[in-house]
Amino acid sequence: MGPSGALMSSILADAAAKAGESYYQLVVLVGPHGSGKTRLLQVAAAETGWPLINLGLELAKSLVDIPPARRSAAAAEFTAKLLTQRSGVVVVDNIEVLFEPSLKLQPLELLKQASRSATLVVAWPGASESGALVYA
Repeated sequence: MGPSGALMSSILADAAAKAGESYYQLVVLVGPHGSGKTRLLQVAAAETGWPLINLGLELAKSLVDIPPARRSAAAAEFTAKLLTQRSGVVVVDNIEVLFEPSLKLQPLELLKQASRSATLVVAWPGASESGALVYA
């Protein structure tokens, strides 16, 4: 990542600092698959020391032994716990699992609620259209 990557990482750090003063401490990095969100988050996490969570991997590992009928509640509870157990800024990537229909989750609401306890910087796979987040 060249100078523009370092600049973007700095902008992301500034956004996280400002979000830390808000009710919802949530910064959403929006872009389609392959747009460089993961790389930017990796650079920002490395430069700042923020923990980087691969939510898809962590959530899948936690749900493997849970019966399907209980996975929705378990997924919401585990996600909230995982994202709020650290202080400071937490970087979250690979959130696609939150959109799994069988889990019956509301991804943005789940992230917003978790961001009341921790500042979250989240990669959102999709777009922002007319002020609304759209999942890819």
